[in-house]
Amino acid sequence: MKLIYWLRNDLRQRDNEALNWIRNNVTAKSELAFLYISPTGSKRLGAEKKRFIDESLAELAFALKERFPVYKVESHNGSTAVLQVLNSVKPDAVIFTKEHTYDEIAEEEDLNVWAKLNEVSLKAIDQSTILPSSDLPFAIDQLPKVFTAFRQKVEPLILAKDFSIDEIRSLPSCENLDLGELCKTSGLPIETVAAKSFHLEKAIEDLPTRGFRFYGGFKNGQTRITEYLWDTDSVQSYFESRNGMIEKNDSTKFSPWLAVGAISPREIIHELRRYETDRIKNKSTYWVLFELLWRDFFKYEALRVGKTLFQLNGPNGKRPQTVDEDLAKTRFEKWSRGETESDFINANMRELVETGWMSNRGRQNVASYLAKTLEVPWTLGADFFERHLVDYDAAVNWGNWNYFSGVGRDPRDRRFNTTTQENSYDPDGHYRKKWRAT
Repeated sequence: MKLIYWLRNDLRQRDNEALNWIRNNVTAKSELAFLYISPTGSKRLGAEKKRFIDESLAELAFALKERFPVYKVESHNGSTAVLQVLNSVKPDAVIFTKEHTYDEIAEEEDLNVWAKLNEVSLKAIDQSTILPSSDLPFAIDQLPKVFTAFRQKVEPLILAKDFSIDEIRSLPSCENLDLGELCKTSGLPIETVAAKSFHLEKAIEDLPTRGFRFYGGFKNGQTRITEYLWDTDSVQSYFESRNGMIEKNDSTKFSPWLAVGAISPREIIHELRRYETDRIKNKSTYWVLFELLWRDFFKYEALRVGKTLFQLNGPNGKRPQTVDEDLAKTRFEKWSRGETESDFINANMRELVETGWMSNRGRQNVASYLAKTLEVPWTLGADFFERHLVDYDAAVNWGNWNYFSGVGRDPRDRRFNTTTQENSYDPDGHYRKKWRAT
């Protein structure tokens, strides 16, 4: 059997059902290859996100290097590139992790059509959320309209579930499927990922003057969980500190690793439960689960609404109020450069552009400011975030912009008063001073 594991946002060795399936189904006569193809739209990803993905791939390749290389194709059309590889290799089976957003689902649909025509077996794993959609107490088209109703239905199922987490330390003996050789006449830019460990004692580096540097990879994701929970006990005060904008441990900052699947939400819950048993259980430890539920809500909503997630009128079909195109362009450019009338907004935008990171409090404020105060089409802001965030996740990013722009199914006016916000979350001006123009 020729088997290709099509890697997507599942770059981890722990709590990976695809690797478990391989371990249980591959035989000595099988041929196996690991393939990563730059996702559709990847040309828009910023330097920090690309670096983080590359480090995560290199870490996975390092873990597998004694047995299997990891192949990578740089392409801005994921679906076409996947099918080009498959047509060259002619595998018997393809295994992959299912996604929730429109372009990625389109890739899966194209793959399904191709597999039926070519009599290739597909194994699709639903493992990006805490619960697979099949375990939800409602169909996706019956997803509750607001988060609170969703949480009330889903949280009891999660609390009742045992998340036993295992790490795949070895794969069965089988042959390497040489994709480089098989694809050499295809014209595809296929390469072998250089195996390298990026494992550090500190997964997030405090830069000497401004901001953070996140290091990719499965092991650094483990390091960050250990640091935030066990080494510093920062999780005990998460509820009180989560809106902080300067310190590394103000918030969990798990999101870059979650976005590429270097860690899973189930693993975080598993460690939280251990922590609550061994040390303390309080509102803050619960609130980490609360935020993970928000992440799931956005992913299921993306699956439900499809392409409308990315459209100006959003899933509710109600066009937001915007200024004319020329004025919107001028205002957007000032917003994106951190040159608005608000020092608080400007500081957040400078941090994002320089480092690829912005706090959740900052994201809420700059989104509200662009969409509600400046009346610029929110899609410009969502696209800008896509191009700059180190933790960019399509469903979470665009879902949050839907939410704060009032075009989602919960269209309440979330217009932030910037002066009130800066007085509440940066009362002494330390954050604004740190990120003032140089």
